Amino acid sequence: MKKLISSSRLGELELSTDEIINFSEGFLGLPTWQEAVLRQTEVAPFLLWLQFTHDPDAAFLVLDIESVFPDYDSPVLPQALAPQQKSSPSSPCPAAY
Repeated sequence: MKKLISSSRLGELELSTDEIINFSEGFLGLPTWQEAVLRQTEVAPFLLWLQFTHDPDAAFLVLDIESVFPDYDSPVLPQALAPQQKSSPSSPCPAAY
């Protein structure tokens, strides 16, 4: 199945469902931003647009770190892999260090 979206940076995009990245809990800090796609830029192959499907202006420029630094190794903390818990206003943010 194909999905057609507009992007203010990339124009019209026709996406297959297997291209769509699903953030089931929403993108960090943006709970309604749940579907996106990665597309390379024309300027540099190591830069990609993370384009969200809900808004043509909702996009972030991201870096493919392995393209620039092939030996880069960043440890991932176990709590970063766990689903984020919602905190109440009186409790500290679970992602804070």
